[in-house]
Amino acid sequence: MYRDSRTGKGLGSRVVGGGLVVYNETVKKRDGVPAHLAPPSSVPPPLVILQQVSRVYHLGPVRVSALDSVDLELQPGEFVVVLGPSGSGKTTLLNVIGGLDSPTAGRVVVDGMDITRSNEARLTQFRRRKIGFVFQFFNLLPNLTARENVELAAALAGTQRLIDRVMDDVGLTRQSRQFPGQLSGGEQQRVAVARALVTDAPLVLCDEPTGNLDFATGRRILKLMTDISRQTGKTFVVVTHNAAIGRVAHRVLHLRDGRIVQEKDNFEPIDPERLEW
Repeated sequence: MYRDSRTGKGLGSRVVGGGLVVYNETVKKRDGVPAHLAPPSSVPPPLVILQQVSRVYHLGPVRVSALDSVDLELQPGEFVVVLGPSGSGKTTLLNVIGGLDSPTAGRVVVDGMDITRSNEARLTQFRRRKIGFVFQFFNLLPNLTARENVELAAALAGTQRLIDRVMDDVGLTRQSRQFPGQLSGGEQQRVAVARALVTDAPLVLCDEPTGNLDFATGRRILKLMTDISRQTGKTFVVVTHNAAIGRVAHRVLHLRDGRIVQEKDNFEPIDPERLEW
């Protein structure tokens, strides 16, 4: 859904027989639409659909509404940043999309699969093949080398053929035999990104991926992720407290009290190397 955030009208597109068709390459690039959505093909169906999704937790007598009737669509190749204060529902949103948590109400469809109707065995396969996860604190296995951490994820997904390419893509070929404790924070996060990518999942969910890194390293990680999204057509969803990071995204969502209170399209995402915060 690429719209002018002020008028609600689509930009660089027209409706033909009920379908949205992008006009041309020139318009597409100017509007910052992901490169793989190139004409003349129709815009593909959303990769992620949330319909009236709510998640309620009960802490003793206290009822906590972490998500409240959320409607959302994510397109293939989008780089989306989710902003909001602590407790706004950002991580819960990622967990529900990634099949780590189940909604109390509503429907979640990812890559054509209604995960709200799936049992735990199907959800396990879904997470292995459809979702890459990147966490703030890396969550690497300390007794495995950098390469072995990536190899484990590849073995679970059956994508061992991608290991060498992914390690090269994230610039960790020389550090592949080192253990997490021997790597810098930025290198550990690169391993985490490689682990998320090696499964060849179409969707990568990132929970505060720069939150435990210094400014320069965080910017390099963002550059790595935006480059990969652009080159491979993978959809990235990045949760952060840092509003400046929204400038690199195609779309920025603002959450408050479990609701999307603002949604802004960014038709000219900047290169992460130009970010300051």
